[in-house]
Amino acid sequence: MRSDLFSLGVVLYEMLAGHHPFLASSFVATTDRIRNETPAPIRIFNPQAPHDLEALVQRLMAKQPDQRYSSAAELLDDLQALRTGTLPSNLFKPVPRPRALNATRALIVLILTLFAVVIYRQANFSGKFWGGSRAPMQLAVLPFDASGDDPGMKAFSDGLTHTLAAKLTQLTGAYPLEVVPLTEVRANNVASVDQARRDFGVNFVLEGSLHGSGNHVRVTYSLIDARSKRQLHAETMDSENADAFDMEDRVVNGVINMLGLEVQGNERVVLAAHGTGDPSAHDQYLRGRGYLLDYHKRENIESAISSFNRALTLDPKYAQAYAALGEAYWLAYREFGEKSWIEQARSACEHAVSQSPSLADGYSCLGRVETGTGAYDQAISHFQKATALDGTNDDAFRGLAEAYQKANKPADAEATYRRAISLRPQYWAGYSWLGFFYFHQGRYDDAAKAFQQVINLAPDNYRGYSNLGAMYSAQGRNADAIGLLEKSAAIRPSEGAYLNLGTAYFSLRKFEDAARSYQKALQYEAADKWLNWGNLGDAYYWIPAKRSEAHNAYLQAITMANEALQVNPKDGTILAYRATYLAMTDQRTAAMDSLQKALSLSPRDPDVQFRAALVYNHFGDNDGALEWLKKSVASGMPTSFVLSTPDFDHLRADVRLQQLLSGH
Repeated sequence: MRSDLFSLGVVLYEMLAGHHPFLASSFVATTDRIRNETPAPIRIFNPQAPHDLEALVQRLMAKQPDQRYSSAAELLDDLQALRTGTLPSNLFKPVPRPRALNATRALIVLILTLFAVVIYRQANFSGKFWGGSRAPMQLAVLPFDASGDDPGMKAFSDGLTHTLAAKLTQLTGAYPLEVVPLTEVRANNVASVDQARRDFGVNFVLEGSLHGSGNHVRVTYSLIDARSKRQLHAETMDSENADAFDMEDRVVNGVINMLGLEVQGNERVVLAAHGTGDPSAHDQYLRGRGYLLDYHKRENIESAISSFNRALTLDPKYAQAYAALGEAYWLAYREFGEKSWIEQARSACEHAVSQSPSLADGYSCLGRVETGTGAYDQAISHFQKATALDGTNDDAFRGLAEAYQKANKPADAEATYRRAISLRPQYWAGYSWLGFFYFHQGRYDDAAKAFQQVINLAPDNYRGYSNLGAMYSAQGRNADAIGLLEKSAAIRPSEGAYLNLGTAYFSLRKFEDAARSYQKALQYEAADKWLNWGNLGDAYYWIPAKRSEAHNAYLQAITMANEALQVNPKDGTILAYRATYLAMTDQRTAAMDSLQKALSLSPRDPDVQFRAALVYNHFGDNDGALEWLKKSVASGMPTSFVLSTPDFDHLRADVRLQQLLSGH
């Protein structure tokens, strides 16, 4: 409790003095100041600050805990006495105290009192809460280490961790907790507390281990403060019969208690649900989930499919296993291109829905398949059902919004992203998705605001800086963009940071620097690697000595775009970018054909319209280029983006471009 009062003192000091009492250039330096320094008197910075308020704040921030207030109730009593002028004179250092409060002072005391009331109520009615911070816990669950004589123990451990993260996520709608999906953790190869803090901006990390020998299994897990790396709590759990139900339930309940969440009885019943009454079937389900976390390896996909099928042999009505099987087949198709897996995925998803119409997983599974094959209206219907059934299902909300975008319903897509944010307003990822939506709509000011909110909520998250830097570049603020992007790369080097950094340099006509950044981006695996090759081609094109290499880069981009279009031939964005790459390699007929398909699928997309301007420009049709630029700007493309593109430099003297850039 006294640690919470100390944190309140820090907030109040900053309110009165206008700056943080301990903040330094790094976390280590700030911690050192907290331990060893006494802040300068508030009156040095604010002579109008009442002396008795200053003394109160000093007591709140006393170095020794026993010198602070013993409780929020004691603080509240003194604040109320301060308001009425009955505060004992011997409570603080003897200082003259005015008989009446002026308006400013009264407001300050009122604010202090409200703060104390909040703390008092938190302490007395809300159970435990951590470290003085009343913001939600941002938690990453790392895959548990596994060892033992069972060759499938690693997959079982990963599946147990996946289920643990999923069940904790179910609590995020009602409790101050946000959980990073384990799929994101694995996709980014996050394996340490430091990585979790840098990649996701979390302030807590759960890590653990699982060891099996015969029928005996020991699970150890601990909660770590991501900034200080201090272990806050640790527990060990032994199971003698290797019962999947028993282990899962005990770990879930142990972690909930460790987090200090006062979960109600009916919520614990939901958390204890396994979707099957057969523990052996659940064991196979967990193993399949574990294999599926590393789906890029064909053998893991095949092992996941086998595990899910074994679970369904043991329990033919196991709806969650059907949904997971459908997901596995769909990922297998996306990764390895065997079209027979599409119908197997759809069939498994449909079985999940028929076995359990109240399970969101089945509808999300169908939504992914329908979106991926271009059946957007059906996908929307499925994802709508999934989000109605589970308001914490991130994949369902993202899937629904994406389906709306693909179906040319941007207003519905925006409303979906905002609904996801309203359900979990302290979760940074919702703002990140919204920012990307605004980016693709050409609404760069709105996108910048969304990505700034990501930074506000998760200041150690490299993605926020990378994405905000990209928006600044799109707005023509390239010098500001470079600083943010370099900060992102310093936190964690990534494909996105280097891609955006290359774009900022490209806009400044620093093509050599742009090419180097794009080359670094290509070192990373990415679903849209065709874009990186196309960007590298653009940079090379404007370097005279690299013009021939530009041609090869564009050809590589075309090949990869073609592969992506085999999965979804109705993706207007990929078709539009492919059109520009075809144009840059002087394949006019193919370029125009790809462009017309893109425009028919995404007729109001400003990025697609901008690509049309590039295609017409390359083939010397200035009128066509200017007409599509006009349409693109009218749809939301900032004029700064036109100015930053060297392809249109030769049109600067054209009065039509001048009028467009001036807003006439």
